[in-house]
Amino acid sequence: MPKVYIVNEPDESRVPAGRASWDTSPAAHFGELVYIFTADQPPPCRDKDRAIERAHDVLQDAEPGDYLVWAGGDPFGMIIAAGVLADYTDGEFNYLMWDRMARSYAPVEVDLLFSNGEEDDV
Repeated sequence: MPKVYIVNEPDESRVPAGRASWDTSPAAHFGELVYIFTADQPPPCRDKDRAIERAHDVLQDAEPGDYLVWAGGDPFGMIIAAGVLADYTDGEFNYLMWDRMARSYAPVEVDLLFSNGEEDDV
């Protein structure tokens, strides 16, 4: 079963009164939910080195068929997570984009190797 890596765990304590937090449960349709940066830790931008170490710990077993989701929170975490995930999957993974109109996630294939279609000269 693929894993769905959610960059930042929603932090209920930071949601303004009267607003709902991000509901990440629809992403479970695509696989097992795993939070990279948990709500009980400082945001990734506060301690870059700790965040990179945490991302490596969580993503070390990632595979190209896994998914990455940004559901709010510190956007710097997305930069770290995508870079580390790409390192473990040779640049290939899926991004789950929230489709507001459909009110569901839509997968987007990602290939960060940016192949131009030409064969490498070896």
